[in-house]
Amino acid sequence: MTSMFLVRVKNFRPLVDGTSRLAQIARESDIIFTPLSLMLTTSGPSPRFIAMLQIFHQCFTVYSVNIDHRSRISLESLHDALLDCGSSSSMTIHLLENTNLMALRFETPNHEPQLRHDVVLLPPQEQSIEEIEYSKSLALDPRDLRQVIKELPLFSGDSVCVTVTSSRVRFSIASRELIFKKEKGRCEILGHDGDAVSEFRIVLYPMLFFLNLTYDVQTVLGLGLLRNSISSLLTLSNSAEFKCSPQSMSLTVSYTHKFYNFISVLRIFDRFFTIFSFGPNANANADIDADYAFEIQLSDFFRHIPDEDSHLVILIPKSCTSLNVLSATRSGNFRSLASLVATPSENEEVGQFDLKLFVAIEAEKFRKIITTLAEDGDPVLGTASTSSVRFCARRRRTEKSSELVVSAKRRECLAGGFDDRVDEIRFSFTPTPKEFFVGASESAKFVWFFGSTDWPTTVICFTTQWTNLLACYPISASSFLLHSFALKKIS
Repeated sequence: MTSMFLVRVKNFRPLVDGTSRLAQIARESDIIFTPLSLMLTTSGPSPRFIAMLQIFHQCFTVYSVNIDHRSRISLESLHDALLDCGSSSSMTIHLLENTNLMALRFETPNHEPQLRHDVVLLPPQEQSIEEIEYSKSLALDPRDLRQVIKELPLFSGDSVCVTVTSSRVRFSIASRELIFKKEKGRCEILGHDGDAVSEFRIVLYPMLFFLNLTYDVQTVLGLGLLRNSISSLLTLSNSAEFKCSPQSMSLTVSYTHKFYNFISVLRIFDRFFTIFSFGPNANANADIDADYAFEIQLSDFFRHIPDEDSHLVILIPKSCTSLNVLSATRSGNFRSLASLVATPSENEEVGQFDLKLFVAIEAEKFRKIITTLAEDGDPVLGTASTSSVRFCARRRRTEKSSELVVSAKRRECLAGGFDDRVDEIRFSFTPTPKEFFVGASESAKFVWFFGSTDWPTTVICFTTQWTNLLACYPISASSFLLHSFALKKIS
């Protein structure tokens, strides 16, 4: 009896938690295997909604799926099998040809004989979730969604009206409303310009299911992410502008190549931190909104960032003559204290980016583009359509070109901002030094390309929940390169 395909995973805890959540909605689920991901979909009670757990192929140790397959399974049987073998070190999933069984094989840490559970496969029933339109989107902190669920008096069958503008989102029912404003960092809104208003309704019942989701989506950021991001900046320069504002902390570095100038900034928003207290700047006439900005040696700062099992405290005296960095263990034991010399800042700003047009590339595919196409100082040109993004590297010395294409159908890319007058978005960037672009993409799921509102340039964004690592080529770059770094519409 042969296996149709093979899937192996070491950490199957997300599958345990996901099946537990879906079981709060229904007893059965469709299980879907595609070459890119494993999905579980089920539908909730009246008013009907569809919930989907999607685990991408990068999360698996082995993921060899060449065809799409969809069947119906018992969530209870799958969940019980996962719990029964919870101490196992890995799990392998086989779909056996010419049978109606999915075999789960578990290997123990001591390499004892494998345990096996068979899950019966039935004909699929669920409706597919349609393709997601990314040109308009809304992001809300999980804590704020919990507030909506807890404070709006909702009952079975009730729906919530959501009204979105360019500056705020309102959740409302007949008797009450909650408003979250973008300027206060309570939400992120994409694709709403000017006076445009979008309105739709959502169901937040069963309440326990949605409350649990708000805890599941909390992202572990921590000092490991901070170290990785600063390590990427160090490939560009050791001199960095440290800047602190009421909403964020940032580190900006510049890189000079013989053909262009390059700026990158790591922005860490206030919700990344356990405590973020911003006081008046003594050098700015006690204006509480004035930013702190000065130059530091990035390697000194990096050296004093401890491991994940510790705390990091950054203290800025009112005189702004130094940056004090203190680290301690989680139990409160002192580890180190350093005072970094600060000098006046001279770095340029990355500026704002334009959200009307964008291109996004799956981070793993982006790294392949960098390792395959990047050469010292040579630009990479991108052409995006609704179905794909084509990257082409132009070689200055040989006048030859290389090309890679990523597909929207395989969920390797997406682009937004098209209308009846627009067929393609063209942009370019120079991925040098290669180490920066590869390292910066390690913590991101997608790498985003935007146009700049300040210069005719491409802004590259490596984003996580509460941090952005941005890179762009400012107007001080050589004039003959400016046009080639523009993200623009092509009719």
